[in-house]
Amino acid sequence: TANRIAKQTCSEAVVQFLDETVAFAGFRLTRDNEGKRRLLRTYTFDYTNNGFERAQGFIVLRGLTVEAVGLAS
Repeated sequence: TANRIAKQTCSEAVVQFLDETVAFAGFRLTRDNEGKRRLLRTYTFDYTNNGFERAQGFIVLRGLTVEAVGLAS
């Protein structure tokens, strides 16, 4: 799921997704609106907009639901 989201994000931003994979960066517990514990997983990935310099993006997932996606500005 995270790989698919990273590829889609890069495609929409017209940047090149590098290494064709994401890396697990960590997790934390949080509570949803009903007070139930939920696991948030964070992944990072590299991309380039000019073919020379790498930048890093991130994805935060709660289950299979995307909580946040970001690219360095």
